[in-house]
This record gives sequence, C-alpha cells and structure tokens, in this order.
Amino acid sequence: MQIPPIPRLAHLVRHFLILESPAPQRTIHRLIPDGNPGIVFNYGAGFEGHGEPFGRYSAPIQSYGDSSGLLPASFVYGQVTRPHPLVSTGDIGAFIVVLRPYALALLTGLPANSFTDRVVPLGQVWGGEAKELERQLHRAAADQQRLDLVQRFLLQRHARLPDPMITHSLEWLENQETPGIEALAAELEIGRRTLERAFQTTVGIPPKQFAGILRTQHFLKALHQQESLTQLAYEFGYYDQSHLIRDFKMKTGITPGKYFAARDALALNFIQFVG
Repeated sequence: MQIPPIPRLAHLVRHFLILESPAPQRTIHRLIPDGNPGIVFNYGAGFEGHGEPFGRYSAPIQSYGDSSGLLPASFVYGQVTRPHPLVSTGDIGAFIVVLRPYALALLTGLPANSFTDRVVPLGQVWGGEAKELERQLHRAAADQQRLDLVQRFLLQRHARLPDPMITHSLEWLENQETPGIEALAAELEIGRRTLERAFQTTVGIPPKQFAGILRTQHFLKALHQQESLTQLAYEFGYYDQSHLIRDFKMKTGITPGKYFAARDALALNFIQFVG
C-alpha cells in the first residue's frame, strides 16, 4: 500500500510504502535498483542478506553487519546499483519511506554516495532520537500511528531545499526517451564532470547510471502491461530481444520472463525470487 506524504514533506518523500505478507518459511526476495533511497522500519520478522551481504560500508559511517548477515530492525539505505537478494525470516511487516533521489543527502548532511549500496542502522545516522522513534513504532498498533510518528520525525530534521540544478536534471532525465548526459550538461551550461560530481554528492551515482535505472523502471511498468518482449525491445531502444534480456538480467539478476512470473511482487522493485 502506498501513502502520499503531507505537502510539507513532498520535496523529500516520494511516498510511504507498507509491506505486509505472511511468510511462514524463509523466502528469498530480490531488491532491484529503482533510483530512490529509503528508510525502513521493520515491525515484522525482519530480513537478512543472502549471498553477498547488503550492509557493508566504509568511512565516514561505521561498518555494520554480523556473520549471519541479519539487517538492522530499522535502517537507511542509499542508491541501489545492483540486485540484492534478501531473505525474509518470517512474516513481513515493514514501513518504508521512499525518498526522493537527493533527499538522503539533505536529511543527513552526508554525501549521498557514502550510502550507495549500503545499509546503515537508523541509530548511527540520527542517534537517540532515532532509537526512541523505533521504540514508538514497535508499540504502534496501526498504520496511521506509524505514519504520524515518521512524518513528525522527518519534519524535525530541518532538511535544506534541494538544489534546483539537480531537481531540473532529474526531471529532464525522467522525460527523455534516450537521455544524453552531454546534452543535459550543455543545457545547464556546465561541464559534464561538474554534473557528475554534483550527482555523486547529492544523488549517490553518476547521471548516466541513474538514467539507466530509470530506463529499467520504465520497462518494468511496461512489462506489466504487455508480454511481447520483441515489441518492448524496440520501444526501449534495444537492438533486439536478446540485447534487452542481457541488459535486464545484468541490472536485476533475473530475466524478464522470471520477473513477469512474479506479478504478486510486494513492490515494483522488491520481488519474491522465482527459480
């Protein structure tokens, strides 16, 4: 279930997402890139990494992770650039803040690329206030209570307004069928390297990589509306169907067919592993 933020948070929060699903057995899911960082509050059994740990990171943030790969009950995650398998350890119950691409840097005051492909326990980012929020959320009995608590917490972060250059760039990339970074830099009247540095600091990844993630997300939405991969390949600028499949598998870890088989995904970028 998606819930829109209040107007005062709309420049930081894309939407709130509630994931709930019975999972009597350990189940592998796949988190794939969608261009948005986020904050996760688990009130269910929680998740652990599967295979390569999702949660290793370096300075300026202290490293987290134990030998089991169990993720924190509540955590912040940055841009996801590759598929991350996660295992639900029981019934799923999670309240997720899906942030705007630049919002994590504004809320934390840290470079966005220090969070890329990393998980950070909430308490390491915001200290005692975050731990108190965790306690309150675990006691909350309804979604509206959780929503009110989280929105109040975010309003108290006193985040700066986003850089107009970045917001314009993100909108430009979103609306271009085949975005060219040189064309965007020329429109902004800045050098490509200046644009790339700004993206690394505020979004967490280079603009070309972000554009590729957007392309995959647009494809996922289209895939749910039609099944002809050949037609979709040409619509999305691929040479042929095999080129599309290779690119899709590199970015998601599975083929379009396996993704399409998981229509009951809890979210567009969080699916149960099939085969």
